[in-house]
Amino acid sequence: MHIYVEADARRGGDGTKERPLRSLAQAAKLAVAGDEVIVAPGIYREYVDPVNAGTPDRRIVYRSAVKNGAVITGAEPVKNWEHWKGDVWVVRIPNGLFGDYNPYTTYVRGDWYNAIQPVHTGEVYLKDKSFYEAQSLEQVENPVIYKGSWDQEDTLYKWYTEQDGDTTVIYANFQGADPNQEDVEINVRRNCFYPSKTGVGYITLFGFKVTRAATQWAPPTAYQEGMIGPRWSKGWIIEDCEVSHSKCSGISLGMAGAEIGGIKLHAAIDVIIRRNHFERCTRGLWLDWQAQGTRVTQNLFHDNMPPEGTEITMPLALAEDIFVEVFHGPTLIDNNLLLSEAAGRLSTQGLAFVHNLIAGTFTYVGNGVDNGGKVFPTPRYTPYHVPHRTEVDGFMTILHGDARFYNNIFVQMPVRSLFTDYAKKVNAYELGLLNDICGTKPYDGYPKEEEYLARFTAQNYSIREERDKYYDHLPVYTGGNVYFNGAQPYDGEEDFVADTQHKVELALVHEADGWRLQTNLYDFLPEKTWQTISTQTLGMAFEPEERFENPDGTEIVFDTDYFGNHRGISPVCGPFEGAGAADEAVWS
Repeated sequence: MHIYVEADARRGGDGTKERPLRSLAQAAKLAVAGDEVIVAPGIYREYVDPVNAGTPDRRIVYRSAVKNGAVITGAEPVKNWEHWKGDVWVVRIPNGLFGDYNPYTTYVRGDWYNAIQPVHTGEVYLKDKSFYEAQSLEQVENPVIYKGSWDQEDTLYKWYTEQDGDTTVIYANFQGADPNQEDVEINVRRNCFYPSKTGVGYITLFGFKVTRAATQWAPPTAYQEGMIGPRWSKGWIIEDCEVSHSKCSGISLGMAGAEIGGIKLHAAIDVIIRRNHFERCTRGLWLDWQAQGTRVTQNLFHDNMPPEGTEITMPLALAEDIFVEVFHGPTLIDNNLLLSEAAGRLSTQGLAFVHNLIAGTFTYVGNGVDNGGKVFPTPRYTPYHVPHRTEVDGFMTILHGDARFYNNIFVQMPVRSLFTDYAKKVNAYELGLLNDICGTKPYDGYPKEEEYLARFTAQNYSIREERDKYYDHLPVYTGGNVYFNGAQPYDGEEDFVADTQHKVELALVHEADGWRLQTNLYDFLPEKTWQTISTQTLGMAFEPEERFENPDGTEIVFDTDYFGNHRGISPVCGPFEGAGAADEAVWS
C-alpha cells in the first residue's frame, strides 16, 4: 500500500493520494511491511519514529517524491529576538517547547569525551551557518577567533545560554545581521528519523534531506545515537540522502563518538559504500576494526583536510579522505576520486585499490596498530570472521602489507605547509607516520609474493631469522599503475608507467550543475594495454582467507567505471573509461 504525505495538506487526510497526511511521523505509525510512504517536497519539523518493521522481502520504504525535496529537521525557526547590545541579540523560550529533552540544559557527555570546555546539544543557526557556543555572555559580546577551526571567521558567530526559572535564555552574536529578518533556527529535537525501540528492521530511507538535530555523544561503550539510525535493527538502507548539521553523529550505525568522520563504521562486514560525496569532513571515511568484505566504490572525496591557517594540535586533526584501521580485510577501494592531500591513512592490511584517481599521499603505512604503550609492547589483536558471516573466526595482530594496487592513476599535487610544517614539528617523517609523496612509495621494502613465500622454504636461516619471518610484512601486489608529476611507485613495483615529461593539472570546480573535474590528464595518458581486473586477479586476503568478492560470494569483474560506463576488453586505467568521461560532472 502507498501512504502519501504532504506538509501543506489539509487536516484530516487519510494517507491516500487525494487526501495525504500532513505528518510523516503519523505515517510512520501506520506503515507496515510492504508499504511505501511517499513524501511530497516540504519541511517536516518533527521527530519520525518508525514503529513497525519490514521483512527481507517486504520492506517499509520511506521515499521523498523529489530527491532531497522533503526535509526532516530537528530545528524550529525563531523570530522573536530582542536587541541586547552591539551585534548581540537575546531570545527567551519557555521550556515547555522542549518536552523532556532540553538541548540547552543537556550537555554533550559520555565515555571518551574529553572536551576542554562543556557544550550543550543545542545549537543556533543563521541560514546554513551553525554558531560556536561560548562559556559566558562576555565572550559573545567580545568574540575572538578560534584558530583551530576550519572556518576561522565564522567563529565570531557565538552564542551563550542560561536558565531563568522555567525559561531558556539564548544570547547570540549575529555579526550585524538582524535575526528577525533572517533564516534563524535553533535545535529542538534530539533525533530526526530514529526508532524509539530496537528491532525495527528492513527500513529504507530514500532521497531525504535530514538536518539540525540535538544529538548526544555516541560513546564506544554505551548507547550510540544519531540524527538517523536503525538503533540496532537489521536490514536498513539509507540511500541518496543529504545529511548535515547534527550536533554529534549524523548517521549512527554503531560508531564511537570519539571517532568522527563523514562516515565512521566499526565491523563493516559486507558493507557497500557507493556513490557518496565526502567534502570538508573531519575525515572523509573511517573504517575501523572488522572491515571484512567491505567495498568503497564510485565515491568523490575532496577537501577533507583542514584549510591553510588552521591550528593543528594532534596528528588525527590533519585528516584524510579514507582512514582504514586495524583489520584484516578483504577491503576493496575501487573507482573513486581521492583528491585531498592525504588520500589514505593505511594502518591495516588486506586492502585492494583498483581503478582510482589518487592525488594525495598514503600515511601511517606500517604504523598505528598498537595501543600506545610506553613500556611494554601493546599490539592490537583484532578479530576476523567466517567469510560473509558475523561469527568470529580468530584474532590476530596486523603485519601490514597484503595490499594490492591495480590500474590506479597517481598524480602528485602540491602539499601545503600546513601538512609539511606539522610533520616536521612532530618528527612524523622520521617516525614513518606521515609522508608527502603520492604513490605506493611508503611500501618500499615490502616483499613480493614469491619473495615472501620463499622465506618459508629456505634452509639457511639462523634461529632468530627463522622466528622473525613470521612477523615480517606481508606481500604487496601491483600492476598497471600510472604516475604523474613526481608521484612514485614502491621499490618493488613492476608493470607501471611513470610520466616525467608532462605536467598534469587537476582542478575540481563547483558549477551550476554540480562538481566538475577540469584536467588535462587524458592528453598524456600513455598508450598501453591494461588488464581487466577481477576477483581472480586480487586473490584472497591473507588472514581470513576470503576473496575480494561480492557479499553473496560471486566474483567481481571491474568492467564498469565511476559513472557506470562499461569497460572494454582493454580498460583505461583510473576511474574513467575514456578521455571524455572527465568532462562530465563528477557530482551533480
